[in-house]
Amino acid sequence: MCRSIGSTFWTQPLTTNLDGFVPWRLRQRNDTLYMSAYDGRNLYNSKHKSDLRLFYTTNASNFQRFSVKPQIDAQDAEEGEFIFDQEGDLFATVRLEGAGALICKGEKNNIGIWKKVSTKDKYDSALMFDHNDDIYLVSRRNNDGPIDKSKDSILTNRHRVRNLIRYWFTTKVTSVFKLNKKDLSLSLISDLPSTGDTAFPGIVQLDNGSYKATSTGISLIQNYPEYEDMVEAVLPIVTEEWGHFKMVLDILKKRGLKLGPQRKDVYVNELMKFVQKGGNRKQSLTDKLLFSSMIEARSCERFKLLSKEINDEELREFYKRLMVSEAGHYKLFLDLAISISGEDLVEKRWQQWIAYEAEVIEKIDLRGDRMH
Repeated sequence: MCRSIGSTFWTQPLTTNLDGFVPWRLRQRNDTLYMSAYDGRNLYNSKHKSDLRLFYTTNASNFQRFSVKPQIDAQDAEEGEFIFDQEGDLFATVRLEGAGALICKGEKNNIGIWKKVSTKDKYDSALMFDHNDDIYLVSRRNNDGPIDKSKDSILTNRHRVRNLIRYWFTTKVTSVFKLNKKDLSLSLISDLPSTGDTAFPGIVQLDNGSYKATSTGISLIQNYPEYEDMVEAVLPIVTEEWGHFKMVLDILKKRGLKLGPQRKDVYVNELMKFVQKGGNRKQSLTDKLLFSSMIEARSCERFKLLSKEINDEELREFYKRLMVSEAGHYKLFLDLAISISGEDLVEKRWQQWIAYEAEVIEKIDLRGDRMH
């Protein structure tokens, strides 16, 4: 176990009492740090004993078992992802390697006892996050459907091996699910642009309550899945944004530079304050689309200036590509808003956005280390 010192350095590793266990997730609640871990000894032979546990510590080093018995002792139980909701209840998913998964809940007054609901769907490399006390899951799923297609009530080892072989040779995709807290079920919200074993997600909550995964598109898809045409239109932008990020990383690497930590975006945060609060879902979505359109439009303008004025040939072409892309995004978000709320309403609100953004530009400090 290591501690961070500032944002750059780490202490020397400290020994814990978790020898043999594979840590999966750390979560802090109040002054206690919780960890899920599963026994990794003899993991791939017949001597393995399933033992998935919840540990805790108040000093970030000496972890104690939450209970004498494991929280989950089902065969092949691994990857115990969990999260606390605002009430203090614990929710978890547990991968059952050849059989599917368990969706679990631990009541706040006794989080060591987990209620379990089994499913034949398998959630790999799971990561849970919450939004307005709703809980979501990002994980890898199999395009072929449930891992266990047998109708037998008892799953034999032969069935498990057969399930895994089929799983290995079928395609995967990274997906977003929403948890139903009452019946402990997960409903698919959207498949993200992805293939293969690529679901090792990272989610960062921004100051404005949205989430940074790849782009604003993720937040729109996640929060307004009922607008199917919008979801279909925005999905390619998510893919494209990942491509842009990869281009930036390649240029940084080529020039011997390193990616720095994400900084607070004053411009974007100021614009977010103008997004309408309250109202119905259609009004809310329309304003968020206009917010996105404004950012894309201004990015396009700034990339255009850079592509014309910068002396570096490689960066000139790079910014030109981004300019063309952002111009398409700006128009797409604006067209989507019109398709949802009509041209007259959108035109009136768009002029309000333009006026407000001009006020934001006037009051924020100019800096040379940011695009916005």
